[in-house]
Amino acid sequence: MMGFDCGHVLPSSLRGSNSQDNLYCQNAEINQMMCYTIEKDLNKLLMESVKESDHAGSKVKMQFLAEFNYDNPDFPTIPSSINYGYRLFRGNRVRFETTFNLPNPPS
Repeated sequence: MMGFDCGHVLPSSLRGSNSQDNLYCQNAEINQMMCYTIEKDLNKLLMESVKESDHAGSKVKMQFLAEFNYDNPDFPTIPSSINYGYRLFRGNRVRFETTFNLPNPPS
């Protein structure tokens, strides 16, 4: 569909697959600009946490949530926005957490 990319539910940089169940129609501008920045920042934070955990002997894990919203009757099979949540643990302690709504308007 024009103006859309194949977006990843779980970013490929976080080992999200290219399988059909991890892909959706995503606004191309948001995918290439906003999502790129978010993924880059999450990867940086994750790598810092891994380095810290290597010194402290603790494990790093991430919880991830994606909730799709379908509010546009003109595009009933394309999400109008996605609620995301990330929580990063080092050992049993939360090191970082964030939630945000990512818009997905038609181009």
